[in-house]
Amino acid sequence: MYLFNGATLSYGQGSADAIFIKNNNQGQMIWSKVYGLTDYDNSEFAIETNDLGYLGVGRTSAGVSGGTTDAWIFKTDSAGSLQWSKAYGNSGVNDGFVQAIRTIDNGFTFIGNTQSVGSGSYDVFLVHTDANGDTLFTRAFGTSESESGLSVIQTTDGGYAICGRQQTFPNGIAESDGLIIRTDANGEMLWSYIYGDTMWEEFEAIRELPNGHLAISGSTVSFGQGNYDILLLLTDSAGIPLNAFAYGGPHADACYDLHVNADNSFVFSGYTESFGYGHSLLGSDSTNIFLLKADSIGQLVWMVAYGDGLQDEAFRSAMSSDGGYMISGFTTDYTPADSTQMLFIKTDSLGLTGCHEEIVTPITETDTMNFIPSGFVQSSGVDVANLNPVEASITPVVNDACLFANANIDINETKLNLYPNPFTSELNIDFENYYIENCQVKIVNANGQLVFEENNFSSKSINTSNLLPGFYFVIISNSDQITIKKALKLTNNE
Repeated sequence: MYLFNGATLSYGQGSADAIFIKNNNQGQMIWSKVYGLTDYDNSEFAIETNDLGYLGVGRTSAGVSGGTTDAWIFKTDSAGSLQWSKAYGNSGVNDGFVQAIRTIDNGFTFIGNTQSVGSGSYDVFLVHTDANGDTLFTRAFGTSESESGLSVIQTTDGGYAICGRQQTFPNGIAESDGLIIRTDANGEMLWSYIYGDTMWEEFEAIRELPNGHLAISGSTVSFGQGNYDILLLLTDSAGIPLNAFAYGGPHADACYDLHVNADNSFVFSGYTESFGYGHSLLGSDSTNIFLLKADSIGQLVWMVAYGDGLQDEAFRSAMSSDGGYMISGFTTDYTPADSTQMLFIKTDSLGLTGCHEEIVTPITETDTMNFIPSGFVQSSGVDVANLNPVEASITPVVNDACLFANANIDINETKLNLYPNPFTSELNIDFENYYIENCQVKIVNANGQLVFEENNFSSKSINTSNLLPGFYFVIISNSDQITIKKALKLTNNE
């Protein structure tokens, strides 16, 4: 089962309402509900609770004035029925949560930013509650600048590791550095650092590795290929940088989520303007969703871009029990002008879905990352109040997003054949009844690594003697369609 969350302008009580959609393993909707009052309400993040219910976090304008927001948490049962709801924030200022985690004491911890307490325009906001949402502690960390917490984990010692960004405005120009904060189990700050150059870094997700080191993903402008690149930072347990990697192309590529597989490899998700069908069609005026896998030392394994030509972006992703991945975001490809739809993508373990996707190869660069102590001041104390939003069941429109705007996907159709299959030292492509002009051929191994690529392919025969035995995907595309074939390589003496 999968639960998706976000905000909707199509249903509910006001300008925006929080939305939950629960799907089965085949992507079919089981139920969907909205929660909110007459003003702005959204859900930035949702988790399953120990009683198999769900908890959402975000922002609400209910009960506040002047267009400001409170940080908001709400709890439902397994069917999406509201059980309780609470808002954190003082009058006339903005507060919000962007992520929640379950904790080892069966409670919850939330991360975001606050203007209600702290040292500057915004401070990192950390709140810990019990299972009923009753507050155990609130903490704010920051300086006179603007800080936001974007991800939190509970570490093996029972404390917390937080990442986010610090925004400054030297000479009126916005700059950002990444930040990491480490606390004990009571939220008391142990250390904090600011990371980056004089340009732009932001840290979106943080994970603890089995050896106690930290892995952080986000975006960087300080090194790499474009005006934004996908960033992986590896530090020791004390936050000291060990290595940093940038993955990207000539345009903006931004990462919002990070997962660590059982083999300590990394999977990132976000959006790309450098790669994919949308970029090929419209250049930097369009975005594509991406999934990128790197091995345990940060080397690229594969990257897949998904999109149909306009704007597709992903904010959250998750690993599924079958070894694949689930990506959630939004798309403008199937909607009227100036509107969006929620988008869900389910992939296999190689990031492949069989539709609107392209295997791409970003450039990888490594660098060191400057860091300094943050000088953060710790504060506490924010007002909390019960909130009673209206809950409503809805029936959203569901569209099949497995469509190219100007191309069709063809999986294992008979009009384009590979021979021999299984193959050894040579693989041939039968292009009978296939439009071969401007044809591109790629071969990807079972780990998702690109092992062969040729544009304007016309030779019809590929020397495969250097390939290892195993299964491969052969991806053949022209201006009209993409065809994916599976082939088996035997040893050269079989």
